[in-house]
Amino acid sequence: MNKRPKLNDDAVIALVSNELAINVADWIGSTDDIDQIESDLKKALKYSSLDGYDLAKRLDYYDPDTELVNILDEADSMMYSAYNIICRKWVSDNGLVGPEIGASVSFTFYGKRIEGEVVNNYDYGQSSVFCESLGHVREGFGTHSVVVNWDDLTEVAK
Repeated sequence: MNKRPKLNDDAVIALVSNELAINVADWIGSTDDIDQIESDLKKALKYSSLDGYDLAKRLDYYDPDTELVNILDEADSMMYSAYNIICRKWVSDNGLVGPEIGASVSFTFYGKRIEGEVVNNYDYGQSSVFCESLGHVREGFGTHSVVVNWDDLTEVAK
C-alpha cells in the first residue's frame, strides 16, 4: 500500500490551482496567461496558509484587492475538497475498506493509545470514533467523536 496523500501534496495543489486560476484569470480580465497564473498559484498554495489575504500577499505583483482576496479565500475549502477526491482515489487504488460500524479500535491520540468504537465511515478513508475516555457523548451537546484515518486504526478484540 502506498502512503496516504497529504493535504499539501502536489496532486491536491494542482487540482486547486487549476480551478482557482480560472477565477483569478476572470478577475484579471484575461485568460492569456492562465498557465502562468496556475504556476503562481501552485507556489503560493505550497508555501502559505490557506487564508485569502496571505495568498494575495504572495501574489503581490498581481496588485491584489479585496475581490482577489475573496476569490483566494475559497482556497481553504477547495483544498479539503480536492484532498478528499485524491484520498477517495487512494482508497480505491489500494482496495481499502473501513472497519465495521461498532468495531472496537485503538489509535494514538496526542501520544497516548486510545480505544473507541467506530460510529461512522467516510469513503475518503477515515472513521468517526466514539471514545468515552475522551469525554465524548452519544447524544446532545458535546463532542461526539474524533475522526481518524483508517490506516491509523487497529481493531481490538472486545
